[in-house]
Amino acid sequence: MSRVLQAVDGNLPSVKKASAKKLNHFLSVLEQCGILYNQQQFHLRESTSATGALVGLRKQLHACGEVTRDQFVQSARDFFDGDKLNAGLVPLEGSSETVLRLLTQVMVIQTKVVEFLLECVVEQSCIDSEDIEHDTPRKILQQLHFLNVIENGDEFAKLLFDCLGNLCDMGLESNRLQREIVELVPHVLEDA
Repeated sequence: MSRVLQAVDGNLPSVKKASAKKLNHFLSVLEQCGILYNQQQFHLRESTSATGALVGLRKQLHACGEVTRDQFVQSARDFFDGDKLNAGLVPLEGSSETVLRLLTQVMVIQTKVVEFLLECVVEQSCIDSEDIEHDTPRKILQQLHFLNVIENGDEFAKLLFDCLGNLCDMGLESNRLQREIVELVPHVLEDA
């Protein structure tokens, strides 16, 4: 029994390292594109604009294989899971863009990022109050408005309807989020 415990305890550091490596993958790609994370906030490197960072993200993620892109998205999910989600919803210094909004504009990962964001809408709607100022689900939905290009409109619309169904099943006091999703659907279909 003690060997089993030792083996498990011995594996913990490697599990932590693997987990940290995944997070580092996400943050290192952002850093290569001019987006830095420190003090619970994302910042643009001095010589980088949000547009420049987006171009860099598109190049980096388009050039790598699907497995690497999936690892990037998973490491982003892991990073934003929990208390760091709000960091991705705050505009970058000197820009109106957020990190999560930039990720929605990278075509090769757009559907997976949208899926993650809509999962967050459902999760956060259980937690957040009706206070509009601090309404995380609403801030998440704002990331999906006015996207220049939608890679897979059918899948995007399906994800919106799935989210809408989940919110309806929850029986929330207000149907504000459901209305916002319904208002978003024509824009998605128009841009698809």
